[in-house]
Amino acid sequence: MGVVLYGNPSKVRFHDAWVHFGKVADELALSRIDKNLYGLQVYPPTFPAVFEFTYMASIETNPGITVPIRMLTKTVPRCTYAVQKVIGGVDGIDEALQYLYREYIPAKGLKVAMPFDFEKYCNVRSQDHLQGDIEVWVPVEQ
Repeated sequence: MGVVLYGNPSKVRFHDAWVHFGKVADELALSRIDKNLYGLQVYPPTFPAVFEFTYMASIETNPGITVPIRMLTKTVPRCTYAVQKVIGGVDGIDEALQYLYREYIPAKGLKVAMPFDFEKYCNVRSQDHLQGDIEVWVPVEQ
């Protein structure tokens, strides 16, 4: 459950999705402490040509939860994922994703299974900062 932005990262500040998410979560008294947060990137078929995608700043929820009107939900499918720990905080996310897409996945004979990936902010310790371990996840198949 979260908030969404769409566009090209050279024109859209996707970090602003987290600012907006924080404001809405605070207004709803939605705690982020000791929860996992997710930055979901969904790539449309036009992505390679226009480099625009949807970014969702989100928190994991339980099935059946009532979703606030200012937030959306997306169910991430169960599948096999290639996972890479991010070094260097949020500034290392792009490098970790590039490693998975350009090196790890091809070297293991895998292919990307679905048009999305996400970063996982593990066990957030502050309402205002995405601190702690960060991982990037890419769905893969043989």
